[in-house]
Amino acid sequence: MKNVSFFRNVCIVFLVVLAVCKADGQAPEATPAKPAKLTVVKPANIVVVLDVSDRLKKDKQIERDIKIIRYIVAHFQETFVKAHINKGRRAGPYRHRLIFAVPEQPVPIPESSAAEHPKPYKVPSAIMEKLKIRDSGRMLGFDEFKIKRDMLLQEIGKLYEFVQRDNPYTGADIWQWFKEDAAHYLREGSHNYIICLSDGYLKFTPAIEEELKPGEFMEVGPWRDKEDWINHIIHLLPTKKDFSKYDITFLMIEINLHRDKKSGKAFPYDFDIIKAHWEPWLESMGIKDPKFELQVPEEVLGDVISSFLVPHQGTK
Repeated sequence: MKNVSFFRNVCIVFLVVLAVCKADGQAPEATPAKPAKLTVVKPANIVVVLDVSDRLKKDKQIERDIKIIRYIVAHFQETFVKAHINKGRRAGPYRHRLIFAVPEQPVPIPESSAAEHPKPYKVPSAIMEKLKIRDSGRMLGFDEFKIKRDMLLQEIGKLYEFVQRDNPYTGADIWQWFKEDAAHYLREGSHNYIICLSDGYLKFTPAIEEELKPGEFMEVGPWRDKEDWINHIIHLLPTKKDFSKYDITFLMIEINLHRDKKSGKAFPYDFDIIKAHWEPWLESMGIKDPKFELQVPEEVLGDVISSFLVPHQGTK
């Protein structure tokens, strides 16, 4: 009985001491906090979509395209690649990428029902598979990147040589590219930049437009002189694609408005009509706040590119 009494007294003393400690403000030991995530530059995946339709027939358009591409490559090098390599041992796996895409151009269906339906015009894979470059990372270094950069620019020259001598100029099917091909170019876990070099008009030759559904191309001409054009246009058909998981920013550059043959002036409503087609269509696929730029003087092209290709922050 003495032992039981002694044990009971010890328990009472322990509880009293514990109560006093709590009253003095002493809290139980806290669970260690998880370390904060490190903020880093999010891997960049830059997709350049080239419209090689009849817009290339316009004076010096190919030269402008190549100059823009050189600005993109230079900005990729300075802003993403060099910054990554300069981190030294802190640099993770090299993940930045620059890749080019060329939407197909449809070919008219032959009048003879017995004739085989021709395949859409596309740039050969022997050229296309070379139109990409990756961040070389710390292990390979900047010299290795420069070699690949120069090879890429040579292939860009070959691409434009090819499309000049072998091109049906029926119209670049950007609508179809987003529906069928875009997902193959996008990367999860990266910030995806899409830069589309196009005059802005999703137009085809009359023979092609006769085969397409309304909403697979733009009808601009009938409404460009009407102040209430917004009440008449047929919006682009949805692709039923959701790219929201890819974290995309979009820029269409080199929009070149059609001009009145008599006055030589650009049609005043065309730019708004073009945006009214593209904006809701892109946003329906999860591409928010798309940007559209008219042709600008060559001396400011670099500024347009650098203001768009801003590194985005992620966590590590």
